[in-house]
Amino acid sequence: MHALQVSPTDARTVVFGHHGGMLVSHDGGALWTPASGARGDAMGVALPPGSRTQFAAGHDIFMRSDDGGVTWSAVRPALPGTDIHGFAASATTPNAFYAYVVGSGLFKSTDAGTTWQKAGDASGGTMSLTVAKAGGADVIYANTMDGVQRSRDGGRTWEPVPEVGGATLNAAGGTVYAAAGGAVQVSTDGGLTWTRRAFNRGGAVLVAPAPTDPKTVYVVTDRLEVWRSSDGGATWERAG
Repeated sequence: MHALQVSPTDARTVVFGHHGGMLVSHDGGALWTPASGARGDAMGVALPPGSRTQFAAGHDIFMRSDDGGVTWSAVRPALPGTDIHGFAASATTPNAFYAYVVGSGLFKSTDAGTTWQKAGDASGGTMSLTVAKAGGADVIYANTMDGVQRSRDGGRTWEPVPEVGGATLNAAGGTVYAAAGGAVQVSTDGGLTWTRRAFNRGGAVLVAPAPTDPKTVYVVTDRLEVWRSSDGGATWERAG
């Protein structure tokens, strides 16, 4: 279980990235089908609002969709490698993306993945990235083997985020969710302050808010169950 993202236009369409590619649900997480053409270990999936260009990246894979995620094809990015342990769209700039390449650092593209520039470094144990919006700027979060790290300057410097420990994070604009074990935490100010929500449906592994309504949020558990909340994590219902 690597990535979970909600469609930027439909809160009931969810994409799940895993070792064998991607699955898509169009009914809020109940039924899942393979994404057309998506193969390989999808560790990071980027579905930016307002764009039909979407990406999935992971262990030696880099896939692109130009039809809003209907079909996917493998492409060769202008990056120093394709072992990409973190991939996310900018929260503030259209056609901008971040990629963490193992052994090379953090890179940013501002032209929908055509070219990439070194942005900085993140922990060598980075497993995923998400980007939130705070004060009109990107705040990058890296889930690492040593806990969550945050960068407020485009990846040049990093600081720990002790409030969420070793959780996995996902953001929609200024709303950020963190999931770990029996808790889901939510921030509505880009991750500066957090509110804890109890989650007693199993171990929360992945979390994803809906860009069209950030109070709609999905969780995948360690038992591969899908749970959905429509009130920011206060209450939950089994989705799949």
